Amino acid sequence: MINSGAKQNPYYYNKDKVKVKEIEFKAVSPAQAAAVIKNGDVDYIRALSPNIWENVKDANNGSILGQTDLYVSYVGFKLGKFDKEKGKVLTNSNAKLADIKVRQAFGYAVDWDQINEKLFKGLRYTPTGSGFFPPRIELAENPNGTKYKKDVEKAKKLLDEAGFKDKDNDGIREDKNGNKVSFNFAVRNTGSDLDQALADNFIKSWKEVGLDVKLVDGKLLSAKDWSTRVQADDSEIDIFQGAWGFFNNPNPNYIAGETSKLNLPRYIDDKLVKDLEQIDSIDSFGDAKIKEAFNKFDEDFSEASPWLPLSWNTDIVWVNKRIKNLDLKKYNTFDQQFYELELTADKGVKN
Repeated sequence: MINSGAKQNPYYYNKDKVKVKEIEFKAVSPAQAAAVIKNGDVDYIRALSPNIWENVKDANNGSILGQTDLYVSYVGFKLGKFDKEKGKVLTNSNAKLADIKVRQAFGYAVDWDQINEKLFKGLRYTPTGSGFFPPRIELAENPNGTKYKKDVEKAKKLLDEAGFKDKDNDGIREDKNGNKVSFNFAVRNTGSDLDQALADNFIKSWKEVGLDVKLVDGKLLSAKDWSTRVQADDSEIDIFQGAWGFFNNPNPNYIAGETSKLNLPRYIDDKLVKDLEQIDSIDSFGDAKIKEAFNKFDEDFSEASPWLPLSWNTDIVWVNKRIKNLDLKKYNTFDQQFYELELTADKGVKN
């Protein structure tokens, strides 16, 4: 573990509010987390993975708290490039995955609910609509949003309509021009044992409807390699698995706007431009108006399908028994600080 610390400032103007005089921060690897929690070595740890949660859910030396997270993971399609000179996204109408029907077929080929329920042990769940607005962003939540459900026949029908057909009866579809077509999938190695299982699940599901998908370079990519190549619009990447955290600002311009380098699918169209302008417009001032603008963007982005939303997350937090007065909601809105908490014992309670 890597440690660092902070001590009370004796000159702080409001020092009477400081209940905890010293805080030690520890960097804990996922492999160590369960043991550290059970041994009482940490008082507070957040963003527990499904595997860590599985190993500590029955521990009796603390509590597990949960809330919807400001996070979405997705499967994105490379549909253009970012032009550095013009400073904007240029969508390519001739991209390998330019046809909306093909992108939607990728969505209907996958059992998203099963992935979230089994691989992620139900701590993640399938998003609705575009996936941009997790339920925690109440102002932007779309009550009419729908989610992808596995429908193999619908996926096959969409591919047929797009001209992607298996013309030589080898189980793999050719493109609309009758040429062999394969898609390269960039998946990041996050260090989780779920990374390969997730990639395999996608590839198997897509093959079931006749889509030939292979991992880029035949393997999971390091975080650095993934980031460098996806952001550089590497021509070897057709599909990529990505994720984003929204913090407290749900404005999608940051990752879907025409001038955003973080618009990794490199997709923009006239509808989305108009929707994003409306979100930033003074005409959308007020809760009802901005909600309407968010919902319109959500529906249009979902229909265009430049990405397929994979998961919304549950933020799982462990709190040792000796902590008193923690209010997670206040902590998330910065209305409560660590130093305002109280400790009921000199050392963390052990399991």
